[in-house]
Amino acid sequence: MMEIDYSKLPTYQQNQLARYIERGGEVRNFIYAVLTNDLSRAIFHANKNDIGHLKDLAEFLYWEAPKECWGSPEKVKAWIENGGTGEDL
Repeated sequence: MMEIDYSKLPTYQQNQLARYIERGGEVRNFIYAVLTNDLSRAIFHANKNDIGHLKDLAEFLYWEAPKECWGSPEKVKAWIENGGTGEDL
């Protein structure tokens, strides 16, 4: 069982990403764009708080999140369809 440290992210992003990573839950447009490596779309959908944490989110994905759950629309779609890790982290 892997442990993921969500603590450097704002609480609302922690909750969304935990739901996504652990159960394959849907995410907001901003998080989806970041997960799929679509910078233009991420900036378009970001609010002030999101923009301020974009680097933190990118670092979180690189260092903490399973590599299979982000990087392309296909990976994100498969992760959601498979129900995430299937474990509470």
